[in-house]
Amino acid sequence: MARGDSFRSPLPSDITFPLLLAAYAIVANEAKFGPELTNFSLAMVGYVTARMLAADASSAQLNAAFKIGGWICVAALALDTVYRLQHPQAPNEAMYSELIGTNLEFYLYKFGSLMFADSNTVALVALCFIGLGTYIRAIGGPRNTILLMAFAAIVLLTFSRSAYVALAALAVVALLSQFTRVARAVFVCLAGAASCITLMTVAPSSLDGSLLTKIGILNNAWEIAGQVGLYEWLFGIGLGQTESYTYTPAHVLPVTYVSEMGVVGSLLVLMWLAQLVARNRAILLFLLPAMVASMSYFLYAGTAFFTVPLALAVAFSRSSNGTCVTALPQHRQS
Repeated sequence: MARGDSFRSPLPSDITFPLLLAAYAIVANEAKFGPELTNFSLAMVGYVTARMLAADASSAQLNAAFKIGGWICVAALALDTVYRLQHPQAPNEAMYSELIGTNLEFYLYKFGSLMFADSNTVALVALCFIGLGTYIRAIGGPRNTILLMAFAAIVLLTFSRSAYVALAALAVVALLSQFTRVARAVFVCLAGAASCITLMTVAPSSLDGSLLTKIGILNNAWEIAGQVGLYEWLFGIGLGQTESYTYTPAHVLPVTYVSEMGVVGSLLVLMWLAQLVARNRAILLFLLPAMVASMSYFLYAGTAFFTVPLALAVAFSRSSNGTCVTALPQHRQS
């Protein structure tokens, strides 16, 4: 190697990180392929495969893939939604009896999914496609309005409150991107004040089992931290092992990563996403809804529905015929 030359990986960094994450997870979990490790590994492989297949595709080809894949998912999720709404149920008879006739009866329409454990994963799939469609539009691509409206309707029928918040957050960000900096700052301050008032007044009187469970999960994260040694701090307790330390699995995804993959694994995930955002800040339009919805999500089979659309988003920004942007759309003064 000549002086001044530096080593360069034969693979793009956005592909290298998922491969490292898959290898790390397999080694840290001693190659014990339970459902969580299998799903996580397949999700990382799904990202790499989609990125490599889309590497030389034009923007038109990528948008066609988005539309075809999107409408296939709409059809599948619509069938799942119709079945779920026609067959209200609960994990057990006791819970079913407790929910009937209460203001939490809507939970009966969250279970009974044909493809997943509950409607939260249905919401995640739809949100990822909505985020991808919003991102495509932000970088100058087609609107795909009807397809995105179909996914939004599916989200509304999941009765997932975290998905509603994610959808609202994406709408707000997309709206704010059209305003001046002063207008955005005023809006954020007003929204922050309204949120604080809501949390101090309405929220305490409306907490239900699901919300209390999430608060309990955050508290239990500290219990896990006190029960494990340095090795587990660094490399995690193992995917799917949270329940062995607490009363429930961690379906708050940030807690899942930190406790089950450790500091090292969590940093790898953050570094991967950070370098994607550093290259193209508009990709936050894709990441935002999935990140918000992750507060009510397991590390489950639906993870691949996040990584594969993410690969398409990255491919769009790298397409030779596409419009590559490095920042969110900005308001233009006339």
